[in-house]
Amino acid sequence: MMRNSKHFVLGAATLLLSTAGFTACSSEDTFTGGSFSGESVKTQFAINVPAVGKSDARMGEDIVQGQNTVVFRGMSNIRLVPFKLGSDPSSVTEPLTGSESLYYNAIELGAIGSSDLTSTAKYKVYNDVELPIGVNAFLFYGEATDKSDDASDKTNGALVPSYSTQGLEAGKTLADVHFDLKGILVGDDYKTTQTGLLAILDGIAKTEGWKDATGTLQPYYTSFIGMKAGSANNILLAVQDLYNAVKGDVLTDESGLKAKIATKIEEYFTPSGSSVPYTLTYNTTSLAQYPFGIGLPDGAVQVAWNTDRFEYTSNVDYDGGTTMNVSGLDKYVYPASLYYWDNTSLKTSTDLESGNYGVKDWSSIITDLYTEGWAVTASTQSVALAKAINYAVGRLDVYAAFAAGEIYDANPSGQQPVRIPDDGFTLTGVLIGGQKNVGWNFAPLESDGTEKTIYDAAVDAGAAGTEGVTRTSGLKNRTLVLETAGNAGEKVNFALEFTNNSSQAFYGKDGLVPVGGKFYLVGQLSADGSHAKVFEKDHYTKATVTINSLKNAYNCIPDLRSPKLELGLSVDLKWEEGLSQNVTIQ
Repeated sequence: MMRNSKHFVLGAATLLLSTAGFTACSSEDTFTGGSFSGESVKTQFAINVPAVGKSDARMGEDIVQGQNTVVFRGMSNIRLVPFKLGSDPSSVTEPLTGSESLYYNAIELGAIGSSDLTSTAKYKVYNDVELPIGVNAFLFYGEATDKSDDASDKTNGALVPSYSTQGLEAGKTLADVHFDLKGILVGDDYKTTQTGLLAILDGIAKTEGWKDATGTLQPYYTSFIGMKAGSANNILLAVQDLYNAVKGDVLTDESGLKAKIATKIEEYFTPSGSSVPYTLTYNTTSLAQYPFGIGLPDGAVQVAWNTDRFEYTSNVDYDGGTTMNVSGLDKYVYPASLYYWDNTSLKTSTDLESGNYGVKDWSSIITDLYTEGWAVTASTQSVALAKAINYAVGRLDVYAAFAAGEIYDANPSGQQPVRIPDDGFTLTGVLIGGQKNVGWNFAPLESDGTEKTIYDAAVDAGAAGTEGVTRTSGLKNRTLVLETAGNAGEKVNFALEFTNNSSQAFYGKDGLVPVGGKFYLVGQLSADGSHAKVFEKDHYTKATVTINSLKNAYNCIPDLRSPKLELGLSVDLKWEEGLSQNVTIQ
């Protein structure tokens, strides 16, 4: 359930601390790091998550907790950092400013299971958590628990907190704390695969006599060395088309050149079938899944012919001389994982209050029971966080549809109609540019100028997206993202990754998109006067995408920071607070 303001939050999630001399912790009430010098008290500690339900969810909704009735995933990696500020923080919404140093070690609380919340107010109690007297503010971090049947970063997203390696201890400053997007690429073994694929391309391109052909085989040579899309699948499809052309009767032979090309191709591929059209498979199977096999989108890898050989490149030539950068492989990252955070003062009581909750909702519990003061004292029995815990990340919801049953491509001989398949073009990924690592408060680290591109490939893991994008608009994917800076005129480029599962190849921005190949349509999200940030923590951004044509479809993913991008989508952008924005992209 969303709040009345319809922010992207998990209800009024709030922490309760109640001090008492209870018995030692049970196995479920585990914590570490709660040992302090000076005066301290033992506490009973409860986390409240009232707005959770038990309804089923489609794939994607469970990860982002985006159901109409929220289904709690559980919470892990919980850290509670106590602060003793010099003045009364109770009148400030967020008392910690970022300049503070940690005077106490963080307390690491045990995980909360998806069914561990009890009572109408939905809380989880920890016993005997030691807190220093004088504490008047808390910083809270927690991460949603991974799916039990799939703990992969592809499915759950990933953020790497600095304290996972550097600790969250007394003496550190808040400026030392950051959360980093996790790169998809691991190691450099992919370079061996690239070398193998380049050898195939070079070997075929250098077939004896082909470069000097003057008849019908000459345009095929020009097309082959003009190849841009460098994935194993794109290479396979291009070579397969060439093989079927030289094995057929349409092209005029030149001194046995057709047979030479076919023989060269058969050094690298095995044909199946008794006549044209043949289907090819790689002789070296380890090459066949690049780069999808290492988690990257097919369009992330590009090749270019450099005088006498192919190379993998970070620049692609569009429109004969318009060179556009493409994102480095190390700049692709997983979506953010679902993190929680809070920066809050306290409310206290001289009575032990957890037994008095009854059937009250949490708002009533806080208002009616916690009236003593704003700091832990020797006589304090119960403590509650004054402000609700919120999601620390934002969310992009993509709704998508084609404008008509037939739309036109960019065929250089004249735009041709492309029929949308009855079950739609299959959406296989969402890419979001301009993402930066964030600091202690989940705001972008402006000191880190590195922009990264989220690749959310989990859309093909279940219901979301597998039905394809048709003329009927519908929710296709939800992706967890990090907050953007909110600079003047802020714009964020994104791309939708499709498979051409139609029966026809078509021309896009950078060449022919073969049947079975991936293609990418780019859109842009723009902030306005009502919302300075495209993505904001604790909020979701809704993009309603209308696809008017395929003329700006890319085989290769351009750098989503590039001002030269051709945008191929129409976007109606709004937050649930009421903003509605129509953006037409030609």
